Amino acid sequence: MDHFTEDNELGVLLGDGIYDLPSNRRRRHVTDRTRPTWKRCSVVATVATVAFAAGVLCSDMFKKPISLSDDESKQTIYQQLGIKPYSVSDAQSSAVEKHRVYKYNSPYETMFPEFKLPYYAKKTIPYDDNIPVNQQVCFVHAYYLFVVRDPLARVLSAFNYNRPDLDEKLPKNPKFHKGAFYFDCQYWTLEEMAQKGLLHNDAGGGVSEQCQEIADLAVKGVADNVPHWYFNYQYYYQMVPENARILVIRNEHIVDDYNSIESMLGGKKDALDSSLLPVNNSHETNSTDLYLSDESIVALCRALCNEIQMYKTILHRAENFNADDLQTSMDELEKKCPKESTADSCTDELPDITKKIEERKVDPIL
Repeated sequence: MDHFTEDNELGVLLGDGIYDLPSNRRRRHVTDRTRPTWKRCSVVATVATVAFAAGVLCSDMFKKPISLSDDESKQTIYQQLGIKPYSVSDAQSSAVEKHRVYKYNSPYETMFPEFKLPYYAKKTIPYDDNIPVNQQVCFVHAYYLFVVRDPLARVLSAFNYNRPDLDEKLPKNPKFHKGAFYFDCQYWTLEEMAQKGLLHNDAGGGVSEQCQEIADLAVKGVADNVPHWYFNYQYYYQMVPENARILVIRNEHIVDDYNSIESMLGGKKDALDSSLLPVNNSHETNSTDLYLSDESIVALCRALCNEIQMYKTILHRAENFNADDLQTSMDELEKKCPKESTADSCTDELPDITKKIEERKVDPIL
């Protein structure tokens, strides 16, 4: 048997994830089993270092199920709830064989109405589109989640991750098309790239001026030679609305930050324990790959100046941080890039990435 659910509290169900907002006359068509959800609602757009995804958080137990035996009674319920029967369409669902739903644009499509996400990136849900955006609970409490690490560590990790493996047959290696950056320019470690490309310390004369320029532009996110560098903090930060509410999880403090967000949204303060985190050793690197001389660190920090300013801006806007959290990250950053960590501006202007953003609105990273 199918049910509609009615409740005095806000409810959103993950998985099949359909809204149930009685105060705004939204309703969820569910199966006969009642399932728990989270209590507070917030659409979370996850902006990680490699992906842009979306999720929904909310809560409470669904109550007062209303039995529906046939299409006629369902239409009656639709009318009682203020939903126009003629505006409801049939759709397949993994939860029920067939039910009636509304078409609803994602928050991404609301921000960028001229660009549409592919069908597999969004759900079809019951939704009353007559409710003003500022009265929609899942928009009022919308957050954007940034998962970050300090820019220097991020650059080093991305360089090693994207480097082609010599043990693989290069033409079949998915990283082969980026091989020119490593092979043609003789950049096999980040230390080599910093010395030869940024500092122009090439005693053998094997690095061309073009490779030196590529090194500088790649680190700054202008040249698309290392994807994680190209899609940097500037890119992700400028992809969210100016007034976005931002939450941050730092790679260096993942447990504390996860728990602070969990607690902020009404969950447990110790929901995540470090012993539960999996360890990924599939991309082990040796000491040579991780080595950076003091001279190279200075050069990289200088090239990353704008990226560091973006990183600082994101941290300062984190609603789940207190003063101690922010100061801890600033102190950690100052140890690596002292000049850039305290600077308010950079010698180089912030790159104009309008074209990059427009291209990704059409073909989003998912």
